[in-house]
Amino acid sequence: MKLLKPKALFPGATIGIIAPSSWAKDARLRRGLKWLAKTGFKVRLFLSPKQKYGFLSGPDFVRARLFNRAFADPEVDAVICARGGYGALRMLDKIDFDFVHRHPKIFVGFSDITAIHLALYKKTGLSSFHGPMAADFGTAYNRQNLLRMLSSKMPAGKVPFPKNLRPRFMRRGVAAGPLLGGNLSLIVKLFGTPYQPSFKGAILFLEDVGEYPHRIDGYLAQLRLARVFDQIAGLILADFKDCERSPRPGVRMPLRRIFEDFFGRAPFPVALGFPFGHSGNIFTLPLGVQAVLDSGKGSLILQEGGVV
Repeated sequence: MKLLKPKALFPGATIGIIAPSSWAKDARLRRGLKWLAKTGFKVRLFLSPKQKYGFLSGPDFVRARLFNRAFADPEVDAVICARGGYGALRMLDKIDFDFVHRHPKIFVGFSDITAIHLALYKKTGLSSFHGPMAADFGTAYNRQNLLRMLSSKMPAGKVPFPKNLRPRFMRRGVAAGPLLGGNLSLIVKLFGTPYQPSFKGAILFLEDVGEYPHRIDGYLAQLRLARVFDQIAGLILADFKDCERSPRPGVRMPLRRIFEDFFGRAPFPVALGFPFGHSGNIFTLPLGVQAVLDSGKGSLILQEGGVV
């Protein structure tokens, strides 16, 4: 399927805020909305604060209806998630993918939102954006790169690193292909569903948060047995925040050993520690765009923009 790119963000655009997974804390969301307004954007909320449903921001049909309404609103130019959390998987079969395909818009989020990103890519070819969300836009690095990636039609080129991070490579080499990925556990949960995209020829990036090492090991084993690592061109093991904790005393296996077991002899470049996760700095990545991962240059290069 041909990559479908949304229109670029422009000054004064209207941004729709949705919560397709968990609900966001009011104070954090207000800070994010204040920054959007200060930056010059109009904001329209598609939330159900009175319909919280356990760990969800509302029942499945409510969250899906608000998602579809945000995309259908002709005055909304971009859709940004309030936060991740849990529950996006539960509403995938209620999204109007045909409408999104006919009326593509910028869509931004990460973590649990991975399920929606990859479903949109599979069903519509949309280049959506793995990036910071309204309840926590985070650092100046996050905010500046978010605006740049959503507004510029030009190729972003080399992904910049914040001052406290440096690119590292477990396996050297050069890989070229479409950029796909997101939260590891969510990618695994899509397997066997109609929303699982093909990763053939892709540069795959993975991140996760709050998982025990044995769970990370299990997710990677499933992807290996599903032959995903036989298909990809390159791999980025990005940010795995709080994933080193032991499930019980005396049972410990560091992630570096798990990664070495799976990728120590990989025939493709394997990068580590890129700023695509939960640890504070998150660069906004347009999914599906052509990219080059090059260990010699220590870089990920985005060869095209994600908007038109």
